[in-house]
Amino acid sequence: DSRATVGPSSISYIFYFRRAKQQYIYSIVLPTVILTYSSFGTSLLDMRTGERLSYGMALALVIITQQIITAGFVPVSQEPLWMDKFVAWSFYFNILGLVESLVIGYLHFLKQDQIEAQKQEQKEEESKQNSNMIPSDENHDNEISPQVDSANSDQIPSPGQESHDDDTVGKPLNNSANYESG
Repeated sequence: DSRATVGPSSISYIFYFRRAKQQYIYSIVLPTVILTYSSFGTSLLDMRTGERLSYGMALALVIITQQIITAGFVPVSQEPLWMDKFVAWSFYFNILGLVESLVIGYLHFLKQDQIEAQKQEQKEEESKQNSNMIPSDENHDNEISPQVDSANSDQIPSPGQESHDDDTVGKPLNNSANYESG
């Protein structure tokens, strides 16, 4: 029994303290759980846009801010309280997700760079092969050259000659009717 009996002039009081559990649950535990679970959502975001890292960093800053605000609710103690550990582990899980995003992003873009390098090498090889296959000027003698129909030859100016007719200026020419296949 905690009652002291000193004498007739002494008064003894008994105090009972009870913590407001609801206050801690709603202001510390529930937001920490929500932030921790939302930090796992970084793996659902697209790697190519960079939103994974910004989302993870924003959550890390929110958790640090929550730790600062939570320090005012928690009583001072020599030993670390479970709430301090709870918020700290939430931060560690968030950082784990952030590091995972960094590693996956590095590997993803490394693979993309390798694929692009292979495509570039293939294009260079194709261009080398195509440059070796281009015929010389001697082989162009057998090509079919377009010839102008004599009935419509006044509508198409010859090279070096300009057309000054008012009815043909600014109008597109129908070249397919003017050429014959040789």
